[in-house]
Amino acid sequence: MSPLSIILLSTLVGYPLSVSVQFQLSSVVLKARPGLLLVQGETLTLTCLAGLLPGSHNSQQPDSEPSPLTPPLSYSIQRENTTVSSGSQVLLIDRVTKSHSGRYTCNVTDQSGTQRHSNEVQVTVDEGPLIPTLSVEPSGGQVYSGNTVTLACHLSGHPELGWQFYWYKDRCDAGSVGQVWGSAGGGAFYRLWRASVTHTGQYWCRAGRGQPVFYTNYSQAVSVNVTEVFISASLSASPSTIIKEGSAFNLTCTAQISKQSHVLTGSGRNWTTAVMKFTFLRDGWPVYSNAETEDTWTCVVMMPVQYRDHNEKKDR
Repeated sequence: MSPLSIILLSTLVGYPLSVSVQFQLSSVVLKARPGLLLVQGETLTLTCLAGLLPGSHNSQQPDSEPSPLTPPLSYSIQRENTTVSSGSQVLLIDRVTKSHSGRYTCNVTDQSGTQRHSNEVQVTVDEGPLIPTLSVEPSGGQVYSGNTVTLACHLSGHPELGWQFYWYKDRCDAGSVGQVWGSAGGGAFYRLWRASVTHTGQYWCRAGRGQPVFYTNYSQAVSVNVTEVFISASLSASPSTIIKEGSAFNLTCTAQISKQSHVLTGSGRNWTTAVMKFTFLRDGWPVYSNAETEDTWTCVVMMPVQYRDHNEKKDR
């Protein structure tokens, strides 16, 4: 009779056999969160992870206690070869200081006395304070309504991932107006698409990470000034709005530009003139010629992003 048949028979008569699996330590890895470069006041979590491989198989008699699938392991964590934690695989250091900088390792011992050492991780604590840099594009933060404003927040010397960036408008103690996860390089962007006059004001940024969240200091303030280009636009027809079929007529679109728009020039630059685009609409659709009777006409004036200096030569 085969061994498999014997096991099945013993099971049928009520005498099951249990099989225990002996595990062996294969590797030990030490993880540091939120990272290896921290700021004074953050929370550091070191976790020791043990890798196990199945070893020998042992059959046990009925009535004997089965061996646990995961064997008991003993953990210890060292900093600069001095034990700082024993008995737990997790070391939590709240509000780290410069003194917590150093080389950390983890040792794991199984029930047979086999010991494995982890990789070495170098933890560096920056005394701070950590103050991000905020910049605005276009430079100076002066734009016309409808254009895009980009606010870039950057953490110098902290290129690691895991930071979330926050932007504030007019008051630092108010709720954030934008939140973006940082990218590699230690920075993030917040964009005001189709900026309007309501976006005018002062902006700050800061970053945070970890649980509980550790926040950096606020950046310096930058100003954004959004100016309406046009006060009004009007359309007139000559000789009259009522004409005979086959007669010619002229449509004139006039735009009144805001006086404030004249100050939107960079320091040391010449006065600029916007290249305005006029579009005539008939019954809501763009047209340029072949007008018909009994139509409703309007005009739209647009201010593109590109500008031309007065002293610049015009294209031929």
